[in-house]
Amino acid sequence: MRKKFIFISQRFVWMSLIVWLLFTLSRLSLWYSLPSDSVGRTWHLFFTGVRFDLRWSVLLCIPVLVGSATASYTGSLRLKRITNVYDHLLIASLLVLLVIDYFYFRYTYARLNFSILELMRPFPVALKMMWQSYPAGWLIAMLVLIHLTLTRAFHQLAGNFQKGYHFNLLQGFMLLLLTFYAVWGTWKKYPLTWSDAYAHGQNGALALNPAESLFYSLFYGENEHPVPVSNTDSIRYQSQFVADTVRGKRMDEFSGDFKRLVNKDFNVVILLAESLASYKTSLGNPALTTTPFLKNLSEQSLWFTHCFSPHYGTARAVWNLYSGTPDVNWKSLATHRIPKQPYPSAASELPFHSNFYLLGGEGNWADIKGYLHHVVPDIQVLDGSDLPGERTSVWGIDDDALLQESNNVFSQQRKPFFAVVQTSGNHRPYTIPSSAQQNGFVLESPPSNIENLGFESVAEWQSLRYLDFCLNRFFQSAQKENYYNQTLFIIVGDHGTYGNAAAAFGTNWNRYELRMLHVPLLFFQPQLKWRQKDSVLCSIMDLLPTIAGLKNQTIRYGRGGVDLLGDTSRKGLFFMIHDTYKMGWISNDGYCIANFVNSGLKYPVYSRPTIRGVSDSLALSFYRTYKAMHP
Repeated sequence: MRKKFIFISQRFVWMSLIVWLLFTLSRLSLWYSLPSDSVGRTWHLFFTGVRFDLRWSVLLCIPVLVGSATASYTGSLRLKRITNVYDHLLIASLLVLLVIDYFYFRYTYARLNFSILELMRPFPVALKMMWQSYPAGWLIAMLVLIHLTLTRAFHQLAGNFQKGYHFNLLQGFMLLLLTFYAVWGTWKKYPLTWSDAYAHGQNGALALNPAESLFYSLFYGENEHPVPVSNTDSIRYQSQFVADTVRGKRMDEFSGDFKRLVNKDFNVVILLAESLASYKTSLGNPALTTTPFLKNLSEQSLWFTHCFSPHYGTARAVWNLYSGTPDVNWKSLATHRIPKQPYPSAASELPFHSNFYLLGGEGNWADIKGYLHHVVPDIQVLDGSDLPGERTSVWGIDDDALLQESNNVFSQQRKPFFAVVQTSGNHRPYTIPSSAQQNGFVLESPPSNIENLGFESVAEWQSLRYLDFCLNRFFQSAQKENYYNQTLFIIVGDHGTYGNAAAAFGTNWNRYELRMLHVPLLFFQPQLKWRQKDSVLCSIMDLLPTIAGLKNQTIRYGRGGVDLLGDTSRKGLFFMIHDTYKMGWISNDGYCIANFVNSGLKYPVYSRPTIRGVSDSLALSFYRTYKAMHP
């Protein structure tokens, strides 16, 4: 008779199967809920994901194995209760994890990672946004029902703690070998890692497991400093390298001989439009009727057709605007770390009597108010608590009320002022107030192929139309005020959005993530009526240097920006996709995007063979330079 050496509890086996099944069903639902042309579904990515799922199914159930085996051997009632509690907590937390991962991926096209902590600050605002954007009540009820069903089925299948399987020495060795493979993920020398998900292309996020992505991002890149911050000579050398590449001038010097197109006493109003992706507007896709006002305004403006945000995210866009540098922190927002920042913004050097920043929501969002007061000490931050108007969503007063109140503030100014107005309506939960139709806004039926045009829902379509409507009403009101003719209006998107941009710009806009970076940039001055397009590469970092040029003002804190009306020698633009740990380079010669792995770039994709090995080197050099300059 063969001896029995190893006991494996049925509870461990069944719990492992349940966890693996949940991971697999979640992966399938994620894949088939997204358009295939935008995410590039492939089966090899799916099976790579299955290996990640197998690893975490075993790891998460090890406490079940230990608890069941020990409780069976000792007969401890207390240990059985603790193991039962862990069983319930494991299924409950896993269900919550998978639901959050699903919606996080639909929102950012990245698997769940610790960047979500930045989206959750401040937590009350994030909680309201989620409650208003998603059917939270139904989701909670569904999760409770699934949890009760799974736990009941588990106890029926697994039985008591004494039920299990015995293996002899050879069978135990084979079991140990299979367990090793499940956790290691491969028979190769090195284990299955986060970067292996991207070995077959840029859509590696589809292969990741949310537990793997969350765990890996905990230790990822935040302390990575290729250039020592304390080494002043290295920083100066790297800064000069960036300056030479950007415009052939030192980053802290502007000549002051820029062409002046307007009187130096003019005002500036920057309208920072939320999620204004070019391919969803009538500017990027003339077949669309989403932004007829912006289309008409572009015919009277200086329209920069090749404007790209360095990042995806509003807080990072605010940093880009005022600091003139990209936010190269992987997990945290630079605005949260501002007390360590040694330099102010160029906005503090410009000759304006007053500085304003207006938004409809809370000023403490992403520590924006603290950051702005740090870099522009005399700035007045007016948020939803300072401006009259009914709160229509988590983002405070709606864009129409915000813009009308902004116009009231501007009309009271008698000396040159600089202002940034941050809209928020074109963002989940896409709330259009009841007063909109009273003011003349008309809901339209969207095209039948709305997903092919890049929109995820009818609500998003209407929301963009409403933003355009609000901008139109703002300019109609501003025309009646004295400040209007003496003001330079700048309209720019804070970032683009995910979606299918092929109809407007081709599939490369999807492949190289340009859809989430490409935004409109319009300079409008009522007395000038530029009526021209400019294809120079530019970003939001260029706005303050350009304003300085128009003011004939020398500034010290321009850093990565250029004067778009004076110096157009830029060779390219650096960008980062924080949620999926990618960075890239955009130039007139082509595009490049690559994964950032172990302080280097891997799996680069080039739009043209001629830029191979050049664009990724420039992207990495720019990252290292800005990393050294950051706090």
